[in-house]
Amino acid sequence: MINSVKITKIIFLLSLVQILGTSSKRELEMVQVLFRHGARYTMHGNLLNQDPEQEMLMDNKGQLTEVGMRQLYLLGKKIRKNYIIDQNLIHQQYNKQQIHVQSSNVNRTLQSAQSFMLGLYPIGTGFQIPTGVKSELLSPPSFTSSESDKELLNESFINNQALPSGFYPYPIHSLGNHDHILNPPCPAEDEIEEKQYQKSEKLIQEEINKYTQEIHTITKKLNIKGNFVAKNITKIQDIINTQKYRGIDYGITEDEYQLVMYLKAYVKILQQFTFDYSRLISAPLFNFIFGHFDNKINDETSLKMIIESTHDSQIMPMLVMLQLINAECLKADYDNETNYCQKFPPFASNFIFELYSVSKDEYEIQIKYNGNYIKVCGDKIFCNYKEFKNQILKKIVSMEDYPNQCGLTAESNFGKQDKKSYIPVWIVVFIVILILVIIGLVIYIKKIQNDFNIHYDRFKNVVSI
Repeated sequence: MINSVKITKIIFLLSLVQILGTSSKRELEMVQVLFRHGARYTMHGNLLNQDPEQEMLMDNKGQLTEVGMRQLYLLGKKIRKNYIIDQNLIHQQYNKQQIHVQSSNVNRTLQSAQSFMLGLYPIGTGFQIPTGVKSELLSPPSFTSSESDKELLNESFINNQALPSGFYPYPIHSLGNHDHILNPPCPAEDEIEEKQYQKSEKLIQEEINKYTQEIHTITKKLNIKGNFVAKNITKIQDIINTQKYRGIDYGITEDEYQLVMYLKAYVKILQQFTFDYSRLISAPLFNFIFGHFDNKINDETSLKMIIESTHDSQIMPMLVMLQLINAECLKADYDNETNYCQKFPPFASNFIFELYSVSKDEYEIQIKYNGNYIKVCGDKIFCNYKEFKNQILKKIVSMEDYPNQCGLTAESNFGKQDKKSYIPVWIVVFIVILILVIIGLVIYIKKIQNDFNIHYDRFKNVVSI
């Protein structure tokens, strides 16, 4: 008779076989990486009237710093290791059939994308000039036989790489200033934000009033003059945070730093990133992500990796929609020194969306935020893709309602790129042919009328005779 221990072992072995059998079928099909740009210069240098660097800070307003470049470069290196080296998802050299890079049309996000790509495809992974290409074909037509031009041609390239050190110029795509995916222009945003602030003003003011003395001390250290307004806490945080990444702390203590970081997040989530606003502004981005996954599932694309360079204004709504942050949780975490919810997204914060095939018609999704898998279906870190997609689509604003709720008009070019409008050639040809046919018909009808008039006149003459 089989004892209970043997039964337990058998059950365990059967379970293990089932788990291994299931996992062996699970295959990574596509990865989408969405990141906030790296550390930048402050947006509010105008408040630092006594700072000798004020002019420089204002000249570089919002630009990516050297630290920001390093952050995204290292993120690119990590993604290369995880998905190119370890999992062999895409080629170790750039292949446009496998990867698409998209950025908002802002310097700091474009440069962040460039920095990321240099980590993903580092120096030395570029392509070589094919053997047999004549040397005179390598120079542009403007080169002459002058000594100065000859000197330029004498540069040596290791292994005959196309560019020095084997660098590759990665294509980075942008939808221009009408980008409703990575940097949505929403005319109704100011009105929405003001209404939300009016609803939450009492809560915001009460929370800030609790730290009046601390805020006064902080503004004094920054040498900021004038009366403090509750809304200005986000500007003060911006100065302190961005300058910290430049090695300047103004004597701000760690407790003071954590306070302004908390207040910034608390104010922003009540004033701007409410559930209603987040479900509106994140709709195009979620649809963009689902669109690429659907194309992969339907075998309509060869792409395996999508890179998206964006702003905190898109990371925050996604945190809200994925239920990773809210005002109550932020307050409880700060008051109790706990860490149950996410904070305001730091520079280079990133989401990684992984699509796995489980069987012929079944797919699963897993999501990482800043390196850690998040729970997407209850307590599970993986979820049936269709189930997850339907959950999100029920939450966010439909793309049919989005333009109206965002206050967009026909002139706002929703869904269009910043490029000159054009008419397809076939339409032009069709219109030309149609015009020629109409002209021909008009001429033909006139000829018939003329012939009729001539014959009619002759008939009248005969009758009169």
